[in-house]
Amino acid sequence: MKKKVEKGLKKGLKSGGGLSNSEAEVLGMLSEFNTIKKVAIRRNTSVQAIYKIVKNLKKKGFVGIGLKVENIKPTFKPSPFPIRLHGQEFNIQIIYKDERYKEMLKSSNLINIDNNSIRLYNDSIEVYSGQSFYADDTQKAFVKSLDYFNRLFVRLEDEFKILILKPRSQNIRLVNQHYAEVNNELAEETERQGDKIRVYTDDDGKLWFIIDHSLNCNEAETLHPETAKHDMGEVIKPFFNDLRTNKPPKLSELMVLCKEIIKINKETASGLNTVVSLMKREEQTLDDGKNNELVDYFG
Repeated sequence: MKKKVEKGLKKGLKSGGGLSNSEAEVLGMLSEFNTIKKVAIRRNTSVQAIYKIVKNLKKKGFVGIGLKVENIKPTFKPSPFPIRLHGQEFNIQIIYKDERYKEMLKSSNLINIDNNSIRLYNDSIEVYSGQSFYADDTQKAFVKSLDYFNRLFVRLEDEFKILILKPRSQNIRLVNQHYAEVNNELAEETERQGDKIRVYTDDDGKLWFIIDHSLNCNEAETLHPETAKHDMGEVIKPFFNDLRTNKPPKLSELMVLCKEIIKINKETASGLNTVVSLMKREEQTLDDGKNNELVDYFG
């Protein structure tokens, strides 16, 4: 029987004592998921056992929450933050489903929720994100996305009548993600010149870097499915920050500088050759003088 846990959570403990490991785990699950039945499935126990733990929690001053996932608002909007995370794709194996999911699958296998495309299969679902997450760096953007998708997955469980979230389970895989540096200088220059930049890896031949103008944001974007986060955080962003901070010469200026260095080296080499030639002639003159000297012998 499905029963919503009473809404509300009192912080702190009454004099009834602390929480056992089971009580703490159930309390955490109730604060994230909607029903007693879902918690029972996750803990591989009976519904009655969960009700008993909830009863103890109430005695100790805690009231479990039956959280309805809040209406999730799109996060894509203009932002002063330099990093935009988008294009995430999740492949999710379904842990549990009932007949209602099977009936839903018969009517349609492609559903849009909060600008995310959800593709349904018999034993799995795919989530194609329509969201963008802005932050100062890649890690903060990634954390924002995790918070959002955790709430979205709970919502999918409730609407599709499935179970996809379970502690220590590895049924959710992030298979795609794109990190973009917004208003990138190189992107702005290529936009003015009408150029396109696409860079592929040497090892697997996959596209890992592009210059993108699709949202009129002039973005330098990393999109390799396995290394996009590292590429943006450890390669692209530091490279362009170094350009901003140190203002190194342009390639055309480097070419002029190289030509000047080559010219100076040639002049120096020519001068050294002249000096060496003079020294050789001087040495030859000294040797000739020694050979012409008369040696007196007394006997």
